[in-house]
Amino acid sequence: MADVLVAQAVTKRFGGLAALDGVDLTLADGEVRGLIGPNGAGKTTLVNVLSGVLRPTAGSIRFAGQDIAGSAPHRIARLGVRRTFQTLRLFAEMSVLENTAVGYHTHTRAEAWGALLRTPRAGREEAETMARARDALEFVGLGADVDRPAGALAYGRQRLLEIARALVAAPAVMLLDEPAAGMNPAECDDLLDLIRRLQRRRITLLVIEHRMDLIMESCDRITVLNYGRNLAEGTPAEIQANAAVVEAYLGAYARAGA
Repeated sequence: MADVLVAQAVTKRFGGLAALDGVDLTLADGEVRGLIGPNGAGKTTLVNVLSGVLRPTAGSIRFAGQDIAGSAPHRIARLGVRRTFQTLRLFAEMSVLENTAVGYHTHTRAEAWGALLRTPRAGREEAETMARARDALEFVGLGADVDRPAGALAYGRQRLLEIARALVAAPAVMLLDEPAAGMNPAECDDLLDLIRRLQRRRITLLVIEHRMDLIMESCDRITVLNYGRNLAEGTPAEIQANAAVVEAYLGAYARAGA
């Protein structure tokens, strides 16, 4: 499989603190990659850098052959890299459909005046946006909730709404930051099925998650960070057998019964 996103020697410093220190990550087209590590290992910082929320201090990031290091989030999103957030960022009073439609705004061209005057172009774009939003909601299992306020959804279903909002623009890469947070076991099973269906759409996924059962069952390969550096990379079986990973991370979860 061809490489779709390649990050090399990515460093991010906050003053004297190196949250990322020379991190390498290569995602192959259509793979599901897990990103794990202890709290403070740099996982969310890496996703923030890849998505343009943070500018890297050093290093290179290429997506589909284009240099995107330091690019604005809207440009990276428009190119085809979408993300969800560890802390939900929904518009609680807006409908589920409207929240999802927001995810397509970087692909529309009509100006504000066009929308106000209801020009034909603005009308076509609005119809396309709403159709795409409905399709994304059906795909994640929220098709019956399109008219409900987003804040009325159970927390686990709000997580699915964030995924729908990332999916609406048909991205090539999706960065999912703790998508199973707040989900019960049945919802996690549904999320596992959703991840597999996204992969069948040839969407490349990077999944940050603390639920090791979900990571081990859904991911083709896993990257482990520790103290902002690469600790290990391999298949789920290789990571489970890696003594350094067990010592730094998996062992703590085993002892806690996680």
